Amino acid sequence: MEESSKGSKYLYFNPNLTSPSYLNDINVAKYRHALITFRLSNHRLAVETGRWHKPHPIPYSDRKCPKCNILEDEFHFLFECQMYNELRNKYIPKFYVSSPSMEKFIQLASSNDKQLCLRVSSFIYKAYEIRKTVI
Repeated sequence: MEESSKGSKYLYFNPNLTSPSYLNDINVAKYRHALITFRLSNHRLAVETGRWHKPHPIPYSDRKCPKCNILEDEFHFLFECQMYNELRNKYIPKFYVSSPSMEKFIQLASSNDKQLCLRVSSFIYKAYEIRKTVI
């Protein structure tokens, strides 16, 4: 897991490799699924889709956000992308959004707090829906 970029990212979210509580806490399937795909890097953000590009993967630094034209990774998606500012203000607590950092990203994305997980999963699901309309 530590030698894979996807595996090492998952270890940030679940260092003990235990069954995350949000699997039981989030009762709305589409929100639970959105959080699962986000935490497992099984999503359609450019950082991942560029990896799948045929015949050759898109270079990492060229996997750009369609709105902002910078690297579209999970951090950008959750904290920076302008397309989701309204959603972010509604669902993500200000503590995380003001002065975002990798430490806050990991805290937010790996939280086991039921209410926070529901808010984050709602944000992710709704942001994925917005993203679909743009691409």
